[in-house]
Formats: sequence, C-alpha cells, structure tokens
Amino acid sequence: MSGLVRARALRRRFRDGDGSWVEAVRDASLDLDPGEVLLIQGPSGSGKTTLLSLLGGIVTPDAGRIEVAGVDLVALGERGLPDFRLRHVGLVFQSFHLLDALTVAENVELPLSLARWDQREARKRSRTLLERFGLDGRAEARPTVLSAGERQRVAVARALALDPPVLLADEPTGSLDAVAGNRVMDALCDAAQGGATGVLVVSHDDRLRSRADRVTQMVDGRLHDGLDATCLSPA
Repeated sequence: MSGLVRARALRRRFRDGDGSWVEAVRDASLDLDPGEVLLIQGPSGSGKTTLLSLLGGIVTPDAGRIEVAGVDLVALGERGLPDFRLRHVGLVFQSFHLLDALTVAENVELPLSLARWDQREARKRSRTLLERFGLDGRAEARPTVLSAGERQRVAVARALALDPPVLLADEPTGSLDAVAGNRVMDALCDAAQGGATGVLVVSHDDRLRSRADRVTQMVDGRLHDGLDATCLSPA
C-alpha cells in the first residue's frame, strides 16, 4: 500500500449490553491522499466513529491492514501507538476534549509540551495557530467562557499544533449552528489546502457535502462509494 492513509479490509467487533457480538466495521477499505478532504457520512450507529478510532490508532482492528504516513499501525503495536498518534495524527472530537483548567493557549500548547518543545517556541506556535483561526484575542481565556464554535476551533488548532499529516474529525459540526459549523469547516479545509495534510471527517451532517473533495457513505459498518464534491467556501 502507498499514500497517506491506506486501509484494507478492516473489521472490528465488540460485545453489546446483552453480551452478543456487534460488528461495527465490516471489510472497510479506503484511501486518503495529502491535500484531500474526505467526508464519510452515515447514520448514528453505522460504525463511523469506530472506523475513525481504527485509523487514528486508538483501537486495533480484528482483521485488516492500516498504513498511515507509511507506517503499518498493526505492526507498530500498542507500545508504539501513543507517540505515533502524537506526531502523525490530529484528532478533533465533537465534545472538544479541552482542559478547562488550562487557558486556550495552554490547550493548544499541550501536544507541543508532550513532544518536548521548548516552552518559548511552543507559545509562539500556539499564538500563530490561534491568530490563524481568529482566536488570538482569546488566548488567555478558559474554554468555559468560549462559544461552542470557538471551542471547536481551539480543538482544531490543538490538533494541528505538530503539523500532523493526518487530521481526523469526528462530528466536528454536530453541536454547532450553521455559521459556527462553516467556520470550523473553513479551518479543516484550510489545513488540507496546504497540500501536505489529509483530512477525514465523519459526520451525518448533510451541510458538509459541499465542503469535501470526496464523499463516502457508511451503512451497517460497510463503506460505499459516494459523491464528488469541492472544498469551496459556502455560497
């Protein structure tokens, strides 16, 4: 396999509340290239989040292969995955996962600190990203005083702190109104338009179709070819 993300015949199952097996992802294969925004749509429970967790190295597949930036995640193993995720995969969640005890700037600096950046350089990088996303005036604020759209943009800035080749976003606009959702998608598309980062978004939000380069459907754990689109600003 070659390219930024290449997944082949992924399978993942788990036990539900009554102890029976549920196959969340079934024989799923996909490609993601640098500079591409791929949208995977599907209803709740279709396996989208599980697929994203597989691609991000958060969970391991029961079967299949995953390569991200040329690294075989299955072969890498549990011990190598945390450092790989830190440096190669940016994760954006619907619930933001910001730390309320830290300022906005400190939240963005967190991956840099984990990667042992010099504190001064980390602060400079954080301020540059916050300015890029129109949040430079919020650097010293706590996440609790931000709007949902602002918090999501902080989450995107944090995900991009180490310039990861892959950005994975799980329902990034699910709790946002149209204006805030568009600003978050602006940030995701902007990350891809640099040409080095591939962006994969999973969502049931139909508003995102026109913002992606490619759309794929997920139903009952299986991927189906979708629609072509363009990462353009909304009309």
